[in-house]
Formats: sequence, C-alpha cells, structure tokens
Amino acid sequence: MHIRSDCPSCGAQHTITERLDITREEIHMPNGQIAEMHINGIPVMSCSSCKFEWYDDRGEDLIQTAVDSFFKHMRHTNDPVLNEMMGSNNEIH
Repeated sequence: MHIRSDCPSCGAQHTITERLDITREEIHMPNGQIAEMHINGIPVMSCSSCKFEWYDDRGEDLIQTAVDSFFKHMRHTNDPVLNEMMGSNNEIH
C-alpha cells in the first residue's frame, strides 16, 4: 500500500510504502529477566527517499495491546516459573 506522508527521519514528502511485518519486542520483567515476544501483522512504514522504516500510531497501538495482553495473562497464571518471572508480588513495575 502506498500513502502520502512526511518521513520522520528526513522530512521528505514522498510516497511511503506500508507493509505488514513481524516485530520482536523485549519485555523487561519485574524480576529483572527479559522475555521476548513476536507480534505478527504490524504495519511498517518505509520512506521511498531515505529508506527509513518506522511504526505509525497503528503499529505502536498494536504492539502496546499485545504487551498488555501478555502481562494480563502472566498475572492470572498459576505456573510457578511464570509467577517467579513476574516477581514475588506479581505486579508490573
């Protein structure tokens, strides 16, 4: 898909190409460990001038929703390993 927009890197007003991608997010757990999450279908914008790539508001919202869902699941699990990752008080910091 092609849309008209300003590039946040070079400011060019060129056609921006959008593609769906898989992103890898590192989640810092309350106990200090890092969990890795792969999220499918995130729209990635790409500048036709400088080739810079970024997530627009839709992509950022999808990533935040996935991370929130992950923590919601973690808080409601009875798995001792997952509970240990969440920390002794099972709260997000």
